[in-house]
Amino acid sequence: MIKFFRNIRKKLLSEGKTTNYVKYAIGEIVLVVIGILIALQINNWNEQRKYKNLEVSMLTEIRASLQESLHEINDMIQRNEKFVDNYTILLDHINNNLPYNKSLDFYFGQLEHWVSPYFNYSAFDTLKTLGAELISNDSLKKRIIRMYDRDLEFLVNDYDKSEWNYSTAVVHPFCSKNLERDIKNNNAFPNDYNKLMKTAEFKNIVTSLIVMRSDGVRRSQDLKSELKNLIEGISREIEKLN
Repeated sequence: MIKFFRNIRKKLLSEGKTTNYVKYAIGEIVLVVIGILIALQINNWNEQRKYKNLEVSMLTEIRASLQESLHEINDMIQRNEKFVDNYTILLDHINNNLPYNKSLDFYFGQLEHWVSPYFNYSAFDTLKTLGAELISNDSLKKRIIRMYDRDLEFLVNDYDKSEWNYSTAVVHPFCSKNLERDIKNNNAFPNDYNKLMKTAEFKNIVTSLIVMRSDGVRRSQDLKSELKNLIEGISREIEKLN
């Protein structure tokens, strides 16, 4: 192509057609410039497509991570609700001075148990490495950051630590002193049932566990709702980008 244009210019010069040569040269320059601009535009489109594909891939990864967290929250709610039911049975025996029966050993064995949340942050860590500006939807970006940095972190660093601190400082020492643990069956039975059920400290512990665990369930349910809304928002954004 370049050789073709060069031959035309030589022919025009040899024929003395300088004016036509200048016009042709200018036209050739314009064509070259247009060609360069088109090439740059195509390259820009390709880069934008690559960037958009990366954004979709990142959002898909975050959505999968949040879906895992949602499953974790569901499991946490169900199991902690069961703990509340178990403690309520013990409290009912305390308040109504009900006699001991063997089935209570299971509930005594649950006093030091709770469900700790485990969330996978690998997708969010990848986003932070690539840069949060990768997500073009500012509102969605803020919701994702808030979910990881505030909402999920609350259950890990506030609620779970409160459970841990109360268990290690109060529940475990009391249970070690007043209960015999059946490791094989994961149960426990009181050294002196009648004395235990009349102990104010035991009633306070059971009541505190019910309150604390119920609060954790309530907060987990709120987080579950937020997670579902965020996952739906991410799905809509992925569909729009595709």
